[in-house]
Amino acid sequence: MKMYLNNMRIETILGVYDSEKHKRTFEVSLELDFDAGNSAVTDDISDTFDYSDLEAKIVSHVSDQDYNLIERLNNDILDIALWFHKIQSCKVKTVKKACTPCAESIAIESYRERI
Repeated sequence: MKMYLNNMRIETILGVYDSEKHKRTFEVSLELDFDAGNSAVTDDISDTFDYSDLEAKIVSHVSDQDYNLIERLNNDILDIALWFHKIQSCKVKTVKKACTPCAESIAIESYRERI
């Protein structure tokens, strides 16, 4: 089954240059392939995973960091997502706005599967 967690707004420090070394808001979206088990039949959250818990873990971890590179931020999010044993793969897209003179934003998309 697929789940999309779209446009989470997370505050963290992300950037190489001194002018970027302050908390800003970034948009993070996830596309998750997961084992829903019998949750569609049982209507029981213990048969799937709690996306609120996933979001809370991501926000808690990321907001306490000081990242130079968006690639590392995405890697941390993939680590957190795949910690949930029901999640089989995750694609994360992080958007960083107003970081170049001509572009509205840049975005990095990363993907990992459970081995």
